[in-house]
Amino acid sequence: MDEEENKILGELLFDLAQGNTDALEGIAKRVEPILLAIGSRDYYNYADVEDVVHKLYAKLVDNAWKFKENTNACAWIITLYKNLVKADLRKRKRENKFINDYAALDLEQRTNYDEAYIERHLFFKEISEQLTKEELDLIEYRYWSKATVREIAMILHKPKSTVEYKLKKLEEKLKTLS
Repeated sequence: MDEEENKILGELLFDLAQGNTDALEGIAKRVEPILLAIGSRDYYNYADVEDVVHKLYAKLVDNAWKFKENTNACAWIITLYKNLVKADLRKRKRENKFINDYAALDLEQRTNYDEAYIERHLFFKEISEQLTKEELDLIEYRYWSKATVREIAMILHKPKSTVEYKLKKLEEKLKTLS
């Protein structure tokens, strides 16, 4: 997401905070592809990803007023989303209901899934298995939300130079994986 899109996203969040629920449609249009890609690494079932995305929209309606001006709107939304995913996965584990949903489906049900989603999921799963959680976070913030190094440093509570170094090492690692 480029800087102009991110600025528009921030304005939409302010509109949402003022009670304009129509702004939610504009927010969804801009961030949903990113959120679905992020969610595909944690869930095997596309419906589960969509459920968490819709929970995020409800959370945005309630918490849009917490967004601070001059911050990266996309990174803020991704952080909220990742927290919802973590909470959902913890809940599933706690209830002993977390199983490999995709593998549990019979062949007929598997063919009903969107082929592009399955390919994306398998690609992200393959790459994410070879990366640390911190590296995955860096990818999400730097490349999907286009956060600056300074913004990433603030989000991760790390010095800017450390983030720059880790991004450089991550880029080298990604070149070897592709």
